[in-house]
Amino acid sequence: MSKRGAWMRPICGPVVVVACWVGLLRASAFAQSAHDDPPQAQLLHALQHLIDARSLTQKDFVEQYVDASLVEREGADVILQRLSALCDAVADFELSMLAPVGDDSVIAGFDAPMGGPGVAIKGQLVPGRARIGDLWIEGGPSLSGKVYEDAYADLPALTWNNLNERLEWEAEQGFAGAVLIVRNGEIVLDRGYGMANEAEGIANKPDTIFAIGSTPIDFTHAAALLLIHQGKLSFDDPISKFFENAPTDKRMMTVGHLMNSESGLQDFLDLPTDVDPDHMWVDRDEAVRRALAQELMFPPGQGKAHSHAAWGLVAAIVEIVSGETYPDFVRKHLFDPAGMHDTGFFGEQTPVERAAVGYGVDSDGAINAPPYWGRTSWLVMGTGGQVSTTHDMLKWIRFVRDGGVLSEGDARRLFPQGVALSGGDSYGFEIVYTTNPDTMMIIISNNVDAERRRHFNGLARALVQLVNAPRVSLGVALGIEESGRIVITQVAPGSPAEGAGLQVDDVLVSMGGVPVDGDNLRELLTTLRAGQSVSIVVRRHEAERTLSVTPRARE
Repeated sequence: MSKRGAWMRPICGPVVVVACWVGLLRASAFAQSAHDDPPQAQLLHALQHLIDARSLTQKDFVEQYVDASLVEREGADVILQRLSALCDAVADFELSMLAPVGDDSVIAGFDAPMGGPGVAIKGQLVPGRARIGDLWIEGGPSLSGKVYEDAYADLPALTWNNLNERLEWEAEQGFAGAVLIVRNGEIVLDRGYGMANEAEGIANKPDTIFAIGSTPIDFTHAAALLLIHQGKLSFDDPISKFFENAPTDKRMMTVGHLMNSESGLQDFLDLPTDVDPDHMWVDRDEAVRRALAQELMFPPGQGKAHSHAAWGLVAAIVEIVSGETYPDFVRKHLFDPAGMHDTGFFGEQTPVERAAVGYGVDSDGAINAPPYWGRTSWLVMGTGGQVSTTHDMLKWIRFVRDGGVLSEGDARRLFPQGVALSGGDSYGFEIVYTTNPDTMMIIISNNVDAERRRHFNGLARALVQLVNAPRVSLGVALGIEESGRIVITQVAPGSPAEGAGLQVDDVLVSMGGVPVDGDNLRELLTTLRAGQSVSIVVRRHEAERTLSVTPRARE
């Protein structure tokens, strides 16, 4: 699969969409009748519906899938309260994985907003039955009232001093992949870990070539921005300009809707009858037909939901406008100018000693690796189906940041500061990277399966937090209310914030003259890294006050 997180569907109800993390979920894997599926698949099917808040309520889940002995022992009302608490605990998180573990367990992994620590909900089945004997958050409470310890909870914080030691330890625990880290403009770590090809005894190296999940969305985004800058395309162009057979409900959908997650299109294009949801070959016309035939989640421009299908249409528009194939266009205008000679598409020849084999939940073919998956299908063209290396990804980030292809404003649109971008699939490949100009990280793995996913996510988050750690401090903690207001929840004694007169319950109105909201908060905060004084307008007791605060340098 080629999925990118932070735009996933609701988890036990509405969520605040503020993260940018990898997702992995393919409901069609369990699309058979629940009565025909084995117990684990039945339970995963039920969890899917519970998490999507679709046809299965929490009460139905308890009645149908929680073991009667547990309900009898604890009481139905208590079990329902605990299940509700579990759902509430991940209400603002993004689903990153739903998969079987071993023969009698299931796991649902969630990535946290703002790049914080994620969580995992695990379920233990009654042997041979699609019934939950217990369900719990790792390190937290369960349906049976027990508290399950998190084996990774006591790990020391990742620092620049213990970076090498931590990565060596992660490799001993099973991590396989490549890591590249830049600090203050210099590469300080560039290594491979574990095996690229276990059967051939080939180790991962800095030049190992991996599948990169949904990262090609960034390439498609850049390609469209380039055409817009050249005057060949406009955000306001309706898609009916390019697809004459666009149905009535989609004729006024614009390029801007596609690129701003406002199209209303479903996420993916695969059908339950497809042999493989990513690799089965379909051409551009068939992919466009499927996208245009989808039932919309909401009218264009009247909602927000990430859609791979939308980006697939953008890739098709790139071909139509440029007169070049998508692979030719991105190679000519993006990869070659950036020096990205190891970035390409599925099915292309790669020396066996450099091609990473995937060790994930799913496998495709005798050798589970991109060179053997056939050419990139339009099921994922422009949103997946590509390969790269940590070195090429560094070239890409620097190429964009240095103005090699986009204007400064477009570069900021593509790479907002202070966020982590990610992509992954179910075949074992995951990538996470940051894009700040001087201190950044890139991690790619080829053995992320159901059990290792949480470990990979934890390592990736630790690396993101390390390179994105602020160099200055205001001394405040912020909260986002349901209304979207940004409120100061804590002010540290002796901090610059206290000295400037900021107080708990102050509502942030603007910073440096820019209105503050949940969408731009992270980018505004990263602008403070320069350490210069900034004017902050707050609302206190219905009156606005303007304060000047100077961040304090920190190690």
